[in-house]
Amino acid sequence: MLHLIIGGAGCGKSTRLIGQIRKAYEQGERIYALVPEQYSFTNDLKLYEALGPTAFNAIQSLSFTSLARALFQQYGGRSGEYADDLTKTILLYQSIRALSDSSAFSHFDRQAKKPAFQDAAAKAITELRRGSISPEALLEQTARLEGRLRDKAADLAVLYGDYDRRLREKGYKDSLTDITEAAALCTEAAALCTGNEHFKGALLFLDEFESFTGDQMEFLEVLFAQAKELWITLRTEDPEAPAYSVFDATNATYRRLLALAQKHRTGHEILLCKEPFRFRYPDLTHVSRSILRPVHTQLPTAEHIHVFEAKNCYTEADCACAHIRKLVREQGVRYADIAIVTHQLEEYAGILESACIRYSIPFHLDRKISCMHTALLQLMSGVLELISEKRPRTETLLRYAKTRLLGISCERTARLESYCYTWNVDGMMWLEPFTAGLEENSDLEALRRELVEPIMQLREACRGQNVRTLCKELYQFLCRMNVPRNISGIAQDYQEAGCTAEASALKALWGSLADVLDALCNVLGDAVLPTSRFRDLMQALLSRISYSTPPQSLDAVLVASAETARLNAPKYVFVLGVSEGFFPSQVHSTGLFTDADKQQLEARELFLSRSTEQLIGDERLIAYKTLSSASDGLYLFYPLSDAAGSSRSPSALIRQIRDMFDAPMLRIAEQENPCMYAATPRAAYDLTVQGFYRHTTEGASIREALASDPVYGPRLASLDTLSLTPEHRIAHTERIRQLFGDRLYLSATRLETYNLCPFQYYMNYGLGIRADQKKEINPLETGNLVHYCLEQLLTGCPDKESFNALTEAEVTARVEQYAAQYLEQAMGGSFGKDARFASNYRRITGSIPPLIRHLQQELSQSAFRPVSMELKLSRQDGSIPVTLTTPSGIQLILGGKIDRVDLYEENGTRYIRVIDYKTGKKEFDLGKLLYGVDMQMLLYLFSITEPEGKYGGAVPAGVLYVPAGGLPCGRSRSQENAPLEDYINQQYLMNGVMLKERSVLTAMEEHLAGIYIPATLAKDDPGEGEPKLKSVSSSAYLTREQFANLRTHARQVLTDMAEQLYGGRIPADPLVIGQKTPCAYCDCKEICGNVPNVTCRTYEKTAKEQMLERISGEEKEESEHA
Repeated sequence: MLHLIIGGAGCGKSTRLIGQIRKAYEQGERIYALVPEQYSFTNDLKLYEALGPTAFNAIQSLSFTSLARALFQQYGGRSGEYADDLTKTILLYQSIRALSDSSAFSHFDRQAKKPAFQDAAAKAITELRRGSISPEALLEQTARLEGRLRDKAADLAVLYGDYDRRLREKGYKDSLTDITEAAALCTEAAALCTGNEHFKGALLFLDEFESFTGDQMEFLEVLFAQAKELWITLRTEDPEAPAYSVFDATNATYRRLLALAQKHRTGHEILLCKEPFRFRYPDLTHVSRSILRPVHTQLPTAEHIHVFEAKNCYTEADCACAHIRKLVREQGVRYADIAIVTHQLEEYAGILESACIRYSIPFHLDRKISCMHTALLQLMSGVLELISEKRPRTETLLRYAKTRLLGISCERTARLESYCYTWNVDGMMWLEPFTAGLEENSDLEALRRELVEPIMQLREACRGQNVRTLCKELYQFLCRMNVPRNISGIAQDYQEAGCTAEASALKALWGSLADVLDALCNVLGDAVLPTSRFRDLMQALLSRISYSTPPQSLDAVLVASAETARLNAPKYVFVLGVSEGFFPSQVHSTGLFTDADKQQLEARELFLSRSTEQLIGDERLIAYKTLSSASDGLYLFYPLSDAAGSSRSPSALIRQIRDMFDAPMLRIAEQENPCMYAATPRAAYDLTVQGFYRHTTEGASIREALASDPVYGPRLASLDTLSLTPEHRIAHTERIRQLFGDRLYLSATRLETYNLCPFQYYMNYGLGIRADQKKEINPLETGNLVHYCLEQLLTGCPDKESFNALTEAEVTARVEQYAAQYLEQAMGGSFGKDARFASNYRRITGSIPPLIRHLQQELSQSAFRPVSMELKLSRQDGSIPVTLTTPSGIQLILGGKIDRVDLYEENGTRYIRVIDYKTGKKEFDLGKLLYGVDMQMLLYLFSITEPEGKYGGAVPAGVLYVPAGGLPCGRSRSQENAPLEDYINQQYLMNGVMLKERSVLTAMEEHLAGIYIPATLAKDDPGEGEPKLKSVSSSAYLTREQFANLRTHARQVLTDMAEQLYGGRIPADPLVIGQKTPCAYCDCKEICGNVPNVTCRTYEKTAKEQMLERISGEEKEESEHA
């Protein structure tokens, strides 16, 4: 007799079933209670509490798998050891590789070579097992298929058969413990029962099943044939509902069970449960009975259903935890009576874990976590990759070194990583000694050997060995590297920190790794595998290692996935992520077969995984079960954006629930009572520092309460001393002196950095936070290379005449010689250099001879002569750096290096000009001096012409910038018809600021034709006229008085900079010149507080005029007249 107890959620189906169990027990019947494997513990607990210990011990509470095994133990029927997941993975990998190598696959030939194929194949075989489809049956049906589907099915049948054969040969039975019930066990147990009439006269009670797999249906056939009565509960309100209803999945099961009863001529009884016993309030009942169905009635209120809109997932979690604390505090609810459910547990797990800790909520996260991110498996993964690759990869070696399991400190690995980045270390470079850049990293060569040599020894030991030897060598390697001892040390640290669960998990992980090695030895011990295949197999096995954290308290909130949640009568349920496309979730057909393939296979009674239509039905049922699980209160949350910032919209279920009630329901999470969010000191502190409720009365009250907290009070006080805006200020100025000292040493680059953005200067030169620079042909190294070659060429010639006398061949030879010297001395020679570097190097060195020829032509007609090359402004080199003392007593010293100093003498007066080579685009702008930008060369000029300077008493003649970056590849249309020499001269034309005296300008360029300097004469020039600027925008004339005033302005800029810095002012206040902002490529933009809403200083269009007024004395004159 079949008894079907049907009804919606919370209608007492399980209670009624337990009542029938009690009645059968009292009548002395033989009783079996069957539930799905995942519900075994919960069901046993319910039965024990309802029946008492005596009755509970008299019945058999089982799952299909455990029932099948009990039958084998009683009657025999199967021999051999059950294959665990590791064993099955090894054998399936072996089957795939063997068939792929022998070209046995016709359709999956390419896919079989990819790691993802094994998972898909394992799932397909599992589906076949669950459907009671043998390899022979699949192969038989394959012949009746057509086209690509026939090839797919034939490939799978061959793989399935080979895998099954390997299991039998090794004496294993397939249990499929991690994926599904053991189909073969159920099938054989069913055949065994037929002969033994084991279930004759028995009563079987089945609960919590939504559907049955093929092998389970075969077992049910045995039960229908032998058992006295079958009692089965099904969650459906209307078994005759049309397709696409919320109960599609269970209605299909209902029809299959009735068909079985009819087949075995067994009577059936339908018991409908209508009364919703679970729900204490009408609004919860209304949601359960109306969700995902047409809403015909509205209730006036929904006091126990709460809908929240949050700006993101983090606010969702905070709001949920704050309301949980409120329920516990105000209503005395136990944490164990509360569940948090989401359909996106992977996305929400970390967020919820952090929020629960902030709000001091005990919780149990019901999920398995992959161990591939752990240090031990990262180390193993790195070792496997390194012994199987011919060229060690830097990324792999660094990952291997960073695990802490080798005893290498974080500081050493950080310096090694920086070194590898700087010198482009990769591949075969690891097998040779480090030869460059070891002046400040003398221990890195020893660290290289410490890392690489044991790996290379292991690689040699593993070459051509069988699996048993490979596993042995790996284990011995780990022991030689002291990995077990280091694991014990880290576990001890966890124990001392109170993290007992983490310590236990780490120790268990070592045991799991040993299990993997044991399984490989047992299954493939004598097989010889290339290290690359051994690596792939080990990676597949390691990826299956996972762990779950047991509940740390009996009274804890359950955090679970909606798909797998096993809720045990919670009073309050919080559903997070109720977003469109996520709850219910969108479904996609996955696996080796498409939906169309599955339909053709089902037509031949080959039932594989569920179709898309069935999966959609499953999703509707999951949503229904989740929303019907709470007895006292339901809280629904949806975010407007996910954790990555992508927009989300509310699920259609939100609108449907709101339509069920004639009352406003939607609440905004950010507008909830601030005091509710401040449920714990930590939560209050976190929200305060994030700026929540900064200018509210509640916020002030929260801050006042935190001020008296012994932990968070001092933290809050220290934060109050910091600026929360881009206008950063250090209140304790003594810290500035600790960073910079009583003397502030500046270079041209540092001064420019400060004037462009003070905060970037503080980060780079105060805290020393700067990005590593690669040793490559970048703009900086290009400039250095050109500078070096020019310096060596000019200093190698005793005078200007000998320099001008160099032939083109001599120039080229010397450039190649000096460039090679620079490459060897400053860039480590060939160490870390690739073909791209060589190409760029040749391009740069090839661009220097044309520049030299132009300089020869320029100097041959100029009265100025080079007197210093790469002149360092330091006392050691005899050239006094710029030294100033500010009003507050800060001594400022500006040092640096001048590319070239030229001297011209006339009537006993010496004139000095500074030449600066620029390989990038550089145009002088007088207006920038107003902001302290482009002032470096002028400061150097003033320094060497000071009375105590190297050229003391000389008159500043100007600063000129020489374009040294090489000639462009092509000409513009306006330049096409110009003579080549004119075009070259135009490209090398200097720009800058010059003394406004004709005699000095003609000393620079004899005829003032605008060939070498940006100065020309009028066509009708009588010989004494004033020269004109060739480019007003990129050059300027200044008188001696203006140069003197500019010297005063420059000193004031330096003084102001030092005073502001030592006064603690380090604002993130960039100077924007034109369309370019310093923030675009700044390494500090993530922490300055000024991005993305950049506030900045803007270069004014009238800056040049303002600067001219300042150095011309006009402002002073106006103030005197006033």
